[in-house]
Parts: sequence; structure tokens; C-alpha cells
Amino acid sequence: MSFKNRIFQLLIILGITFLFGDKLYSQSKTINLNTLQQTQKEDLKPIFYFIHTDWCGYCKSMLKTTFKNKNVDNLLQSKVHFVKINAEEKSPIIFNNTTYYYQPQGYKVGRHSILEALGIPMGTSNFPIILIKNEKNETLFSYSGFLNSQEIIQILDLL
Repeated sequence: MSFKNRIFQLLIILGITFLFGDKLYSQSKTINLNTLQQTQKEDLKPIFYFIHTDWCGYCKSMLKTTFKNKNVDNLLQSKVHFVKINAEEKSPIIFNNTTYYYQPQGYKVGRHSILEALGIPMGTSNFPIILIKNEKNETLFSYSGFLNSQEIIQILDLL
């Protein structure tokens, strides 16, 4: 392979990375709620809960934009344990040695009982919910609605 071909290939790779690098950037690493208790024993940090549903447009938008921001990702990884919870998850969740279940509330409607354990009242239907709790499980921040990258950064900087 000639030197010119290698340079051309390198330029193509750099161009693709430059054009699509932000889209190739993976989303923040999340902690599984089932293993959170053990993770907290090993690395004590506040817990950042992102509670969403599959049908929520704002939730999808935050996952595609806010949580793909590199600065948000760096703060989430360094300052908190990031936990995503689908409010309508059908599988049981074990949290703090208790098993929580999906609770049907009508035809194809329901929510997971883990929400009440986190202090989110029954009947809450505004998503997404951002909930930050300290090491003693005390609520530091709670918000229902879309937050952009800058707003999340400002919140995480206060921790």
C-alpha cells in the first residue's frame, strides 16, 4: 500500500470521527439497581436516579441528548452512581433486600412498586423524573420534566 493511500485512509477516518464523533460517544455507564447496595458499600456516592418510560418523548430526548454530553457523562461517572429505572418495568427488582414488582393498574397500564420505595407518590405520571439521594437515602433533589445538559451540569456541580 502506498504512502498516499495510507494518508488518504487516515484522513477519511479522521473526517468520520470529526463529523460523527459526538454520535459515536456512548451513553453514561449506569448502575444496576439490583447491585446498587453492593456498589454503595464499595464506593459511597450520592445516587442519581433517572426514572423514565418507553412512551415518554422527553425521556427519549434526554437519553439522546443530555446524557450523551461528554461533560454530563464525566460528572455522572465521577460524582454519583447513575441509575436508570423504567417506571413500567415488568421484571421484579431487588433493592435493599426487598423485592419490588410491577403493579398493573388497568389494561396495559401500570407502574413498578420501586417508585414508592424511592418516595415517588402513587399516581405520579409526569416523566422523566430526576431524583438524587444521598448516602443516607435522603432526597437532595427531585424534579419532573426535561433537563438539558447545562442544567444537569449545574445540579451535579452542587454535589
